[in-house]
Amino acid sequence: MSRHRLVLKQATLTPVDNSQVEARIVLNTQDKTLIGVKQGVDTPDNRRRLVVEATLAALEHSVSKPVKFEIAGINIKEFFGQAHKFLVVLLKTDYFIAPVGDAIELLGACQISESETEAEVAARATLDATNHAVSSMLGGR
Repeated sequence: MSRHRLVLKQATLTPVDNSQVEARIVLNTQDKTLIGVKQGVDTPDNRRRLVVEATLAALEHSVSKPVKFEIAGINIKEFFGQAHKFLVVLLKTDYFIAPVGDAIELLGACQISESETEAEVAARATLDATNHAVSSMLGGR
């Protein structure tokens, strides 16, 4: 059986006014296009958070079972100097062990490169954290 995954098609950050920005994420599955949008204050840390929230909003439309994600952390980490910077996203979810009543943590990372925008990096790190967890729910099972 093939594995279903969410694929990032578009990630944008657009100024709304002098102090606000809108994160818009477009994801594809095999048969759907999913869109997540979040708006908020335009600061560097909040821009990354808005992209993660918009990615999670799009993802929530893709799964057949309700899944809750909570953002536990969004950080930039350096490994072996400036050439190896990663955006790391830590999420908590209730999906896997809901009967126990405890959340598990999902970790995702994306290397920061000059060829991708800030929004693309944050969305890819979020998908890295979530794709394995939700892939079984994407097939309608």
